[in-house]
Amino acid sequence: MDQITLSLISGLIGSFIGGSLAIYGALVAVKRTEFYRLAEQLKTALRAVDAKLSDDTGHPVSLVGNICIDNLVSDVIAVSPIRKRKSLQTKWREYRYDAKISGIFPTEYAQKGPADVRKLMRQRLHNLISIL
Repeated sequence: MDQITLSLISGLIGSFIGGSLAIYGALVAVKRTEFYRLAEQLKTALRAVDAKLSDDTGHPVSLVGNICIDNLVSDVIAVSPIRKRKSLQTKWREYRYDAKISGIFPTEYAQKGPADVRKLMRQRLHNLISIL
């Protein structure tokens, strides 16, 4: 009787551990797949902003505040690997928000001329795209 119970208990524990590892592996695989899918959408959206920088004749500060890109970046950060998450957040804040005061447009975009702002935005966009 003891041998049967020991076999059943060890079988249940092995099944629990194996099942847990399988579920964890599936979640990691889905998260990684979701990151690459969303990262490609974000790259496409950022490249579209870069193309608008070339075509736009006015001041490019209006291109910074895009709600769709903001939401996409927050989704990408949520599913990004830990090693990329910090650098992605840093580069996004550098592009989107002021380095000193979070939550507003960068003051250097409003203070400089359109040509300088385009150059600065393009540089920051390329830095952000290169991380993805």
